[in-house]
Amino acid sequence: MASQGTPIGPYDLQIAAIAIANDMTVVTHNTREFTRVPGIKLEDWLV
Repeated sequence: MASQGTPIGPYDLQIAAIAIANDMTVVTHNTREFTRVPGIKLEDWLV
């Protein structure tokens, strides 16, 4: 992602990788950061 000019924080990247590897959904209000991760399932807990 950094090579595409859209870096993501190291902890968010780790959370995303674990969620994808385990076919889980990330529940967060920080969807802007995670939407750049291909294949991730997100749920905004404020919606």
